[in-house]
Amino acid sequence: MPSLKQQALLAGQLPEPGSKDLPILDLKHAAASQLALMSAPHPSRLNLARLLHREFDQMWHTGIAPSPSISARAAICNAADTLITCLLSPLQLQPAVDPRIQLLGNAFPVLETPPTACSVVGTLPSDLNGAYIRNGPNPAYLHSGEGCHFFDGDGMLHSVKIRHGSAPTYCARFVKTSRFLQEEAAGRPLFPKLFGSLTGALGMARTAVMLLRASLGLLDLSQGVGLSNTSVGFFKGKLLSMSEEDMPYVIKLTEAADLETQGRLQLGGIKGSMCAHPKIDPETGDMYGFSYPQLSLPRYSIFKASARAAAENAEKSADDIDDAVVVVVPGLFDLPIVHDFAITRKYIVFPDSELVVRALPFLRGEALAVRDKRKVARFCVLPRDIFDRPHEAAHEVRWFDAPACNCLHFINAWDDEESQEVVLIAPIIAPLDNVLSLTGISTTVTEIRLNLHTGTVCTRKLCTGRNCDLGTMNPRYVGCKSRYAYFAEGSSFPHGVIAVVKLDVQSGCVVARRTFEAGCTCGEPCFVSRHQWAKGSSLHLGNETMKLEEDDGYLLCFVHNNNIQCSELLVMNALSSSLEVIASVQIPIRVPFGLHGFFVSDYQLCVQNPHP
Repeated sequence: MPSLKQQALLAGQLPEPGSKDLPILDLKHAAASQLALMSAPHPSRLNLARLLHREFDQMWHTGIAPSPSISARAAICNAADTLITCLLSPLQLQPAVDPRIQLLGNAFPVLETPPTACSVVGTLPSDLNGAYIRNGPNPAYLHSGEGCHFFDGDGMLHSVKIRHGSAPTYCARFVKTSRFLQEEAAGRPLFPKLFGSLTGALGMARTAVMLLRASLGLLDLSQGVGLSNTSVGFFKGKLLSMSEEDMPYVIKLTEAADLETQGRLQLGGIKGSMCAHPKIDPETGDMYGFSYPQLSLPRYSIFKASARAAAENAEKSADDIDDAVVVVVPGLFDLPIVHDFAITRKYIVFPDSELVVRALPFLRGEALAVRDKRKVARFCVLPRDIFDRPHEAAHEVRWFDAPACNCLHFINAWDDEESQEVVLIAPIIAPLDNVLSLTGISTTVTEIRLNLHTGTVCTRKLCTGRNCDLGTMNPRYVGCKSRYAYFAEGSSFPHGVIAVVKLDVQSGCVVARRTFEAGCTCGEPCFVSRHQWAKGSSLHLGNETMKLEEDDGYLLCFVHNNNIQCSELLVMNALSSSLEVIASVQIPIRVPFGLHGFFVSDYQLCVQNPHP
């Protein structure tokens, strides 16, 4: 396969940003790309003959291809791309994938930003030491006239490193996935976009060209094709960037507060991909997750990865292989859309949604997933020790029918020993048909109880009437009974999220709320416990022990002011009834809408970057 430097010029010179006949939009040229995106004619009106001539002419006259053979192969593939763009791009895009709608305002991508010092309004807490890192889609390249869903963007991490006594440092970097590096080298999109263009004749044609490139040695599919644009986590001394169509990527946060991609995490037994919301046992540090169906294993599977010997393994490279125990989820009859799951101290809970993938309609150009009206949502419950005897899963599984309990995110779960129930806290989504369009959706935070004795399910709505999602909690309480959860609230995602709320899940009431001023939008709040370097739930000070309350900590959240195009990271007091703002870190650039974040403490960073 050609080197990245050789690939960088295989596509030749791109037309100037802003040109009216751009077959490819380089979204990294912000102002020019926005103009081109909004004003470009439909590609069927482009001068096809001239564009095809340019594709071939660039190959023969740039003088940089490794060989005439590679030059010819690349020219053929690029010409095929241009033909597809001009002949198969739809005359009218659906609003959910129209980039002129989806990339408006603060959803438009930004450039990378190297480590940059930030000013602070207020005073940062002295015990808040570490880095808040948030992931989100940030598309780099787009075929003119084709769709781009919000979820289709390349992963970009936005980090604010905080250390008492020094100014906070902001940094934004693309996750250097195999996919991103190859497209950056070629200067054009090489992979179809899952939601925006991987459907119907257009999707099949784009896939065929991708496979042709791979067969001709111009594209490497062996190192994954994922975007890594969804979430951030930490396991065995490694900071992870995650999305569900690939394995996690290992990220290093340097002493200078820069973000460096170090390669894909390797877990023995896990093939192809891993969920974006693994659960970390707060006592053992073990990671539980699930992987998606592959050609070799066309069913969902759950796994457990041990955290043993974390200190000894902290200096391993991203290519070192750890073992994971895998169990196929028994009793699934179709391919539901599953984004998250839950664990308790005793059980693993895996959802079976009414939203399912239908391959043939998708190939005909219909939606990737549709609601199966004949299906009832269910929950699979397996004992956590099933990984000691994986072959017994089919005999020990319990399925619970839970009509209309369709959940994409789970906040927490625990065992109620007295009632013999598994308790889930999760936002239920309706109507399910609108999930992927991101319009007209309502989410109701709900307590779901699965009775292990009777096999029945009962639900209780919490904070009725509020549209809350992107919820987080104190991570020390994962799998244990908890009281508080924190949500982003708004009429629609991502443009309409205007408040952060604190919910008491025991009473079902909102106990604190901060609504931002008109024109401001926020993202997911991240809870950080005070004295987060202390182990356990108690802080030892000399001969005294101070009990830390579950909600004794801070909420961190990116907020963007659309009126003045400025972004900030707010640090709020989680104990305050108004979620009082303690400090505001002024970000030097605009931080676009994103998804999930994580706070990595100084203690964890020391494990990741041990001093010599």
